[in-house]
Amino acid sequence: MSKYDNLRDKIINMKPLSQSQQKNLQNKKTNPELVNSCDELNPDNIHPKLIRVDSKHKYWNNWKAVEEHVASFEFRRSPGRNCYFLVINEYNGKTLGILDVAADFLSLGPRDEHIGWDVDRRRDMNKHIANISMCVPTRFFGYNLAGGKLLTLLAASDEVANVWEDRYGDKLAGLTVTSLYGKSVQYNNLEYYKYLGKTKGQGTVHVPDDIYKEMRGVVEDFEGEIPGGRFTKGKNSRINIIRRACKHLGVNPEILTTHGNKRGIYWCDRNENSREWLRGEDSELIPRKGMDAESLTCLWREKHAKKRVKNLKSRGEFGILVE
Repeated sequence: MSKYDNLRDKIINMKPLSQSQQKNLQNKKTNPELVNSCDELNPDNIHPKLIRVDSKHKYWNNWKAVEEHVASFEFRRSPGRNCYFLVINEYNGKTLGILDVAADFLSLGPRDEHIGWDVDRRRDMNKHIANISMCVPTRFFGYNLAGGKLLTLLAASDEVANVWEDRYGDKLAGLTVTSLYGKSVQYNNLEYYKYLGKTKGQGTVHVPDDIYKEMRGVVEDFEGEIPGGRFTKGKNSRINIIRRACKHLGVNPEILTTHGNKRGIYWCDRNENSREWLRGEDSELIPRKGMDAESLTCLWREKHAKKRVKNLKSRGEFGILVE
């Protein structure tokens, strides 16, 4: 009997987890009371402030509380670049939500086709695009005032782009975001964001950490120590380690790398000529007007929040706190 038989059986018999099951896997370490649901019902009283945080920041537990108790899925830090923001309402100090603007996928078919760059150009310029890997409003704010749309707009703001450039030395020309299930209410009909299609339903978000750790051990048994820790790209990324482990175990890697959940893909040009610049056709980025946080908030109030309030009032649902 091989020492890997038990792991092989786990993989072959693994059943897809529901959204709630995946969410419940994580060990919630923060106090749920730190999720300060903004109960403000007047869009004119929403004045967001982006606070950049990290694991050493005094507000990190506030960021983690929203992630652990509000987000639909367990959060896994993206490999490489990450800029975390806690978004609060300066009007009353309440928490509006959280953002993580992170390194984008090295390859994403619909995005790459939309930009129009070749493989070499994509490899060189990928550092100038980002992925919104976490965009979660607090429940009350998200439901009553379309708070998710405001956070998505703020992710593309000059304030976020300035943090990106200050931290990494690269201009931020564009962003992608993927919805959990197909087209998304949060991202549809949102200014500056264009729907590009769906992913192929591949990924490893559904693979429990305990099985991944065992598979990582298999790769190290056969190939030696894996350098770089958890958050590595390319050959030693999570998905490639799983594929290599499956090869050593004699298991079809599609079992673990295809979850079938095709996510909607959205792209945002932060500048007037983002794609032309990324392709190398233009030498300078042309700033898009109105991308500062205040202007984006005004846009959100008039085009989304006030319409949301009107619609909910007509249905008698305005003011509901959705748990």
